[in-house]
Amino acid sequence: MTLALVLACAEDTLLLGAHQVLELPTEGVSDIADPHVVLNEGVYHLFATNDKSTQGLWTSEDLVAWTNEGAVWQPEPASWADQGEVWAPSVHPGQKDGEEGWYLVYTSGLRIGLAWSDSLAGPYQEVLDHPLVGGGYGGVGDGQDVSEDFLDPLNFAEFSIDAFVFEHEGERILYCTRYSPLSQLIAIPLTGWTETGEPTVVSEPESGGWDFPVNEGPWLLARDGLIHMSFSGNRAESADYAVGAAWASSPWGPFERDPDNPVLESKAEIWGPGHHALVEAPDGRTLIFYHSKVSAQEGFERRIRYAFVEWEGQRMRVVPAL
Repeated sequence: MTLALVLACAEDTLLLGAHQVLELPTEGVSDIADPHVVLNEGVYHLFATNDKSTQGLWTSEDLVAWTNEGAVWQPEPASWADQGEVWAPSVHPGQKDGEEGWYLVYTSGLRIGLAWSDSLAGPYQEVLDHPLVGGGYGGVGDGQDVSEDFLDPLNFAEFSIDAFVFEHEGERILYCTRYSPLSQLIAIPLTGWTETGEPTVVSEPESGGWDFPVNEGPWLLARDGLIHMSFSGNRAESADYAVGAAWASSPWGPFERDPDNPVLESKAEIWGPGHHALVEAPDGRTLIFYHSKVSAQEGFERRIRYAFVEWEGQRMRVVPAL
């Protein structure tokens, strides 16, 4: 590295921190993953999977010092969402009954729920008394478990996880994963926030490919006349977990995959990077927040990192660590 680059890096604290584990106060939580980040009024709001029974929030003004804001959502006792296995928060601005606020879409019990708050920092309250997607809603499943074993593969047709809401040219679309029996990324039209239309398949894992057997954790954005979709593939507990990219002229696809996928994969001591969020920093650069495993071993002990994305035409490139 040249002296000029060293000096430039020294003036850029964001660059110095790229790919480093964020120092999030976790209060004993062994796994923190699936970041969704909103930059609002100069503050980064990082929502993430934490104890798998609530949804947590951390805030920072500089990506260095973080405050644990605690649980912003927890299931109502004995409700459909009170089953544990809570993860993958995704937060979006939206009105409810004419009031400006924020919607939280989340996974609980392998179904997708919907909550709302008049504050980005919550607390979020349920909007529905049933899932938004899964268990017979949103075109996923018929609401009839076929086995008493919750994780029996025969039940997977009822399941949906990892929601993201994308608004484009007057359309509101929810992207998520369903199983049939392998995973598919689907796009579901939303009327308002609670009425769902028929799903369209936008991505499936390629047999024998880097992303087999799972596609999940989608993120959508519009750029230079194209719709960019990035997503995670392979198994989240594995060091083979990675992020891929694709693009299309329509949010409904068909999506063309980047021939250089995955665009973010295990390297050095960053194992199984995935389930990411993309944020435009105040200086116009694109940040990617993602989780990675603490070791190459199978398991779900993970931490959050961030890095930079550069765009080469329609291609998304994650800048490597210095």
